Amino acid sequence: MQGEGYAAYWNHSFIRIMDIRHYRITASPAPYRFPSNGFVLATRGKARLILDGKLLAPEAPYLLHGGQHQCLEIVLNDTCMEYYLILYKNKPEFPYIGRAGHKRAALPPGDQPAFPACLPSGYAAGAGKAHV
Repeated sequence: MQGEGYAAYWNHSFIRIMDIRHYRITASPAPYRFPSNGFVLATRGKARLILDGKLLAPEAPYLLHGGQHQCLEIVLNDTCMEYYLILYKNKPEFPYIGRAGHKRAALPPGDQPAFPACLPSGYAAGAGKAHV
């Protein structure tokens, strides 16, 4: 799925934020299994992120999506890393559901978006305000 497909998917989904956590780590933590869908917003530092065996080597700012039950490993490349973990549940709803010939869109299994965060200060500020 390309960027436009992700945008269409998220624009037609009801999102319920379950939890927002802020972490500042100085050593690589134990592997983490996502209890629900979530985003990792790296705001500072460098690390290798391994999501279900797929290696990513991002430099902050970076935004990574993890699906429920996926396993995330963080291996620090720097002295410390800061990131937000944003856990959510979603339910895609489209105005044309129920009409003959239309199907509900969904993220394909294993198709998890990961990309440099554009406007990272805006994301971090929003996550920081919500994380109290």
